[in-house]
Amino acid sequence: MRKFGLLYKTIAVLTAFIFFSMPLLAQQIEVQGTQQEQKTSTAGDYMQGKIDGERDGRGNFAWFFGGLCLGLLGVVLAFVIAPQPSTENLVGRSPEYIMGYTEGYKSRAKQQQGYYALGGMAMAVVVSIIVWAAIWAEEDTYHY
Repeated sequence: MRKFGLLYKTIAVLTAFIFFSMPLLAQQIEVQGTQQEQKTSTAGDYMQGKIDGERDGRGNFAWFFGGLCLGLLGVVLAFVIAPQPSTENLVGRSPEYIMGYTEGYKSRAKQQQGYYALGGMAMAVVVSIIVWAAIWAEEDTYHY
């Protein structure tokens, strides 16, 4: 009977330990779950901000005139200079959302203003070709 007495005491102590430690384990699991949700929410906020920023990012059409007047330099500047998004869309948002929005907005807006500058440079090239063709055609008509 002594063999079983020690075994029963051991089982009783282990059962009591598990029974009384369950609330602590449950609390630890709950804290870990909350931390995981916050990480997922943070990543979700960043991605949602990036998507919204890319949707809202629009270049400034004034870069068309930059490409028209400055040519290749205007195109390079349009792709290098990053516009800033307006702050009205960012009020009350998480820092992760703001970071994603700003990054998405800048990448999309730089691309758009670069295309505007390319269009302006293309217009300058076409007009230059037409002007030079008209000048050369006029020179060919005068034979002395």
